[in-house]
Amino acid sequence: MTRQGSREKGFVRISQTVARGRRDFDAVVPRTILVLAPHADDEVMSCGGTILKYTQWKCEVAVIVVTSGAGSGPTREAPDRITERRRKEFETTRRALRLSDRSKFLGIEELQINRGNVRRFTDIIRSIKPDVVLFPHPSDRHRAHRNTALLTMEALYHAPTEAYSGRGRAWLPLGAYFYETPSGIFGQGVQAETLVISDITEQFETKKKILHEIYASQTQLLSAFEGWIEALARHRGEAGRCRFGEAFCPNMTHVPLKLLLI
Repeated sequence: MTRQGSREKGFVRISQTVARGRRDFDAVVPRTILVLAPHADDEVMSCGGTILKYTQWKCEVAVIVVTSGAGSGPTREAPDRITERRRKEFETTRRALRLSDRSKFLGIEELQINRGNVRRFTDIIRSIKPDVVLFPHPSDRHRAHRNTALLTMEALYHAPTEAYSGRGRAWLPLGAYFYETPSGIFGQGVQAETLVISDITEQFETKKKILHEIYASQTQLLSAFEGWIEALARHRGEAGRCRFGEAFCPNMTHVPLKLLLI
C-alpha cells in the first residue's frame, strides 16, 4: 500500500508499506503532463487515476481531446449535436479532474495522417511544453486511437527540431508513455516487464464516479467496459504491489526516458 504526501519544490514524499516494513522516499513531480485523448472519455478511462493523482500534487495536466466523437454514436442523432454534448461533458470533466485551462477539445471530424495534422500536433507540444506526454499505443485497433498515436510520435520527432517553424520553439519532453485502452490492451506486443504501473488506489473510486456521472452520453459503451476497467485496474495493481493501478509503456523512440511515472 502506498500513501501519497504533499508536494514541495517539485518533489512529493511517498510512504510505501510492503509486508511489515515501510520506507519513505522523494519522487519527482513533473511541472506539466500532456495527455492526447482521441475521444472525450479516453483520458478518464485510460489514465484518469493518474491524472487525479498528479493534479493533487499540483502538476499541471493538459488534456487535448482530438476528435469530435460524433462518428460512431449508438443513435442517429445529428453529428453536430453529439459533438456539442461531448464538448460540454469534457468541460465538466476538465473541472472534476482539475485540468489546466490549456486543455482543449479540437473536435476533428475525421483524423487523418497528413502534414497539416503533424504540424498541429507539433505546435501543441511546443506550446504546452510538457515534461511528460501520454497517448495511445500505435497498434491500437481503433483507427482514431492509432492515428492519434502515430501523429503524436511524429510530432515528438519534430518538436525538438526547427521543422514546422520550430526555430526558437524547440521542445523535448522528459518522458513519453503509451497508455492502455479497451481496443489497445497491452499484451504480446508490449511485454509486461516494460510496463510502468501508476498506483491509483486512492483515486480509483473518483475515476469511476467521473465516468458514470459526467460522460452520460457514453453510458451504453461504458457499461460494457465497466468490468474491464475494474478488472484491469486490479490486475495492474497486483503487478504494481498496490490495490488498483494503471499501466504505461515508455516510448523511447524519439524521447529519452528521464522521468518516471509513479
